[in-house]
Amino acid sequence: MRVNELILPNFTQAGSAFACDGTASRYFGRSAFTRWVVPLDDQHCIAYAWGNFGERGDPQEYNTPEGMQKIEQGEILGRSYEERQRHPGDVEAVEGMGLISDHEREYLVPGDRGVTLYRRQIRQLARNLQQGHPPPQPTDLGSSVIPTYGSDTVLHRPLQSATDDPGLLRDTGAKVMDILFDSDNDPAPKRDAHIINKLKKLG
Repeated sequence: MRVNELILPNFTQAGSAFACDGTASRYFGRSAFTRWVVPLDDQHCIAYAWGNFGERGDPQEYNTPEGMQKIEQGEILGRSYEERQRHPGDVEAVEGMGLISDHEREYLVPGDRGVTLYRRQIRQLARNLQQGHPPPQPTDLGSSVIPTYGSDTVLHRPLQSATDDPGLLRDTGAKVMDILFDSDNDPAPKRDAHIINKLKKLG
């Protein structure tokens, strides 16, 4: 289960993309990317980004349909135009929208619910700001370390006789998020250990 985190309006964290391939158990592996994006004008922004790679940040080689190729920061380098069209990655998804994405040309699917929810919240925050109400800040929660959730967890949870794959995935996802949220008030130095211990009991 990968938790990609968004703290409104412009701070994101992605799960531990390069330290987790799903082949081994992992408990609350922290974020690989942290980004803070600030608009400059209607068409440009600046992104302050941190890559939390540790020992796994070096480019690696993977076997692709076009042979062995290097992959760096989640993107396979040197792919042909045809391959990028047939199997687009993050770069193609982002750059393919142009400088400003045209929402009228989008075809959103149920998996895009987070996108629509984010847009709705941003619009409401903008309206509130026009009326003199600044957006809430994470520091409003207190002066101590702010708990975050961006992470990867890999559990071994075999199917039960009365359970199907989608049902097991929904149940596991809900239980993992409950564990993360229930640990918000744990002291910062102990929070990770508490979460990891609870996840180990889950699977």
